Amino acid sequence: MSENGSKQLDSLEHKIRVLEEENNQLAERAEDSLLISLITANIQDLSEKTQTFERCLEQIAILKAIPFVTCGAIADNQLDPIASYCAFSDQTDIGHPITLGPELLAELALGPVIVREDDGLTCHFENFLFRPQTIALIPFETQEIASGVFVFMDDTQEEDRLAPMLMLLTQVVDMAVTRYDNLFLIDALTRANKDLESRVLHRTRDLTAAKENLEREMAEREASEKALKESHHTLLTVLNSIDASINVVDLETYRILFMNKPMIDVFGQDFTGQLCFEAFREVTVPCDECKNVQLLDQAGHPGDVIIWQGKNSRTGRWYVNYDRAIKWTDGRMVRLQIATDMTQFKAMESQLQQAQKMEAIGTLAGGIAHDFNNLLMAILGHVSLVAVEIEPMHPSREHITVVEEHIRSAMDLTKQLLGFARGGKYEVKPVDINALLVNSATLFGRTHKELRIQTSVGEVPLVVEVDRRQIEQVFLNLFINAWQAMPDGGELYLRIVPATLDREQYKAYEIKPGKYVQIAITDTGTGMDEDTCQRIFDPFFTTKKKGRGTGLGLASAYGIIKNHGGIITVYSEVGHGTTFNIFLPLSDKEAFREPPMERQLLKGSETILLVDDEDMILNVGQAILKKLGYKVVTAKGGEQAAAVARKMVDAIDLVILDLIMPGMDGGKTFDYLRSLRKDLPVLLSSGYAIDGQANEIMQRGCNGFIQKPFNMIELSNHVRKILDAAAAVEEKSP
Repeated sequence: MSENGSKQLDSLEHKIRVLEEENNQLAERAEDSLLISLITANIQDLSEKTQTFERCLEQIAILKAIPFVTCGAIADNQLDPIASYCAFSDQTDIGHPITLGPELLAELALGPVIVREDDGLTCHFENFLFRPQTIALIPFETQEIASGVFVFMDDTQEEDRLAPMLMLLTQVVDMAVTRYDNLFLIDALTRANKDLESRVLHRTRDLTAAKENLEREMAEREASEKALKESHHTLLTVLNSIDASINVVDLETYRILFMNKPMIDVFGQDFTGQLCFEAFREVTVPCDECKNVQLLDQAGHPGDVIIWQGKNSRTGRWYVNYDRAIKWTDGRMVRLQIATDMTQFKAMESQLQQAQKMEAIGTLAGGIAHDFNNLLMAILGHVSLVAVEIEPMHPSREHITVVEEHIRSAMDLTKQLLGFARGGKYEVKPVDINALLVNSATLFGRTHKELRIQTSVGEVPLVVEVDRRQIEQVFLNLFINAWQAMPDGGELYLRIVPATLDREQYKAYEIKPGKYVQIAITDTGTGMDEDTCQRIFDPFFTTKKKGRGTGLGLASAYGIIKNHGGIITVYSEVGHGTTFNIFLPLSDKEAFREPPMERQLLKGSETILLVDDEDMILNVGQAILKKLGYKVVTAKGGEQAAAVARKMVDAIDLVILDLIMPGMDGGKTFDYLRSLRKDLPVLLSSGYAIDGQANEIMQRGCNGFIQKPFNMIELSNHVRKILDAAAAVEEKSP
């Protein structure tokens, strides 16, 4: 073939290829137009938003032979699928989840992107199913989806088919998104329309109901006005029938707005419209006791009822007042006061207070007696331990004896106060009052050298039947009172003479006429005014500074003397001293002499169980008993004593048992110990007198009783007496 013919043939082949290319492009454009028309027709009739995306993906995948297509919303960097189509599997969610890298997300923010496999996108498929080679991503937004993306995956290796399709795919995506938004708006409009219809319906019903309510309220208001008039009349009738003074006063202006009839009757006129303090109290300024400012809280709301007592200066009568804030008919805050006349009860108040004071003394005395005597027991016990170590001629022997005497006096103080509080339960014996006064004054003078005590008593004994310890306490109280009235020292005069009292002279004191002894105790101290003299014997009344007195001393003295059938009076002038006169019935009996106390220590070697709830009693008791030669086992409380007895009851020769203990007390412990061993010797110990519970235990077979506080000699004698008696019984038994 010639060269010219070859060139013509090449030109002809080129034209053919161009024509084929143009034909292919025309066919492709026709196919694209067909695809768009088909998709447009398919999605126009859809009413479900998700179906729009599903139909578009299905048509594109089939007509363009794209194996896997999906779309979804982007949450963080994860694709949340809305619709998918897969040509190689029945599972529509195969290949999910799809993860988009940060760089890819940044590119998608600018528009569609074509990437290769794993180029900023992760999507896991089983290798035998599908391996994407080219991936097209087209971002989109809708009214409902803020950030979404369509993903088209192709596995063709020979050529990149997705790039030429990108414009077509973008058009299809825009068309699908537009339809999706339209359906979204249609749904929203439909819901809004239904909501509007519902609201109109409800509003119509509300208006109808409101009209009916208005008509009903108008009828009710007419009935209420009629009832209000009747209620007002009833309320006035009730308020005027209450046996109390009732008034209403404006909180700000103090104007009286209402007074009930009983209050009008009390004052003799109606003060409505006047100022309350001028009308009720006849003063020119609000009363000091006025509660108006207290009736409202910080927010201006009514507070609680305030109850207070007071005497009305205009009527001279006593009232208990109940004040509270309420809202008046016109909306302002007012004070409602209900005042009950209590004048007739005031006369009884003094008697009640006196009874309460006496009861308080008894409560106080009972509460402290046990603990106080335990403290004295510990002190006396240790003093006894020191005493046995000191020779009789030792210089400190006198001081130890004085300490023991003071402890005895302190113990008697508790006993006498309890006796007074219980109404005068004392042990009466004939006593030489001369010797008793001199001994008491001597003991007191040893520790108060700044006082010069002068005593005037007759040589003939004057005998009175009294409780020695209680009368000693009266003297001690009067001595202390005189000493405190003479802080810089002074004279204390003591005088006893016989006296005869007639009925008329001392009628007010309700004592029997006859022969008495008169004991006069006079100091040269600061003295007292008349008002103080009137109250000097009242319980808890004291003129001393805090810490110097309780106000019980003279009240106790008054009660003790009265319980002995006598009287005590006081005369004093400020700056001229004070004189107390005591009158006690004279007796014709001989004075009783107390038997001398055994001063010998009696020792032993037996085993003793010591039971007490106080560590200080256990410690000092154990020390004393060991000093006496005994083997000692201690138990703190009844429960521990029971546990010890269960283990060694046969080895115990004597139990010293406290009466007052928490939990398992002395009575329960005694019964339990005797249930383990019927003949177990028990010595009961207590700070209380041998009466009440202690007496009951003694009647159940307890071997003895010792009252706290006791010293070593007293304890040794009690212990030895019980142990020797138990040993004698054991020798007689077969």
